[in-house]
Amino acid sequence: MRESCLAARMEPMFEWDDGNRPEIAHHKVTEAECVEALADPMRVPRHAYNVTDEAFGEEERFGIIEATEAGRLLVVIFTPRGEGFRVITAWSARGPDAQVYQEANP
Repeated sequence: MRESCLAARMEPMFEWDDGNRPEIAHHKVTEAECVEALADPMRVPRHAYNVTDEAFGEEERFGIIEATEAGRLLVVIFTPRGEGFRVITAWSARGPDAQVYQEANP
């Protein structure tokens, strides 16, 4: 994963629109939680998928399991866009995803 992609920015910019807002809301996740979770220094990489997007061509996506400041575990799928990030989707980490995070952060 592009660790420097997350670590190099003090205040990353996020791209939100009518595509990703309803997607995360469907999973009962807020924009603020995604932003908070992406800052988690204990985040754990998770498999994501790449897609071909008409506007961006082949788009590399990253998955991370991370915690909000309130301790909610989330899986966030995102892609770097320009100088920031676009969250594709996010949901509560359960089962194997939660276990992977907890084992990596005893």
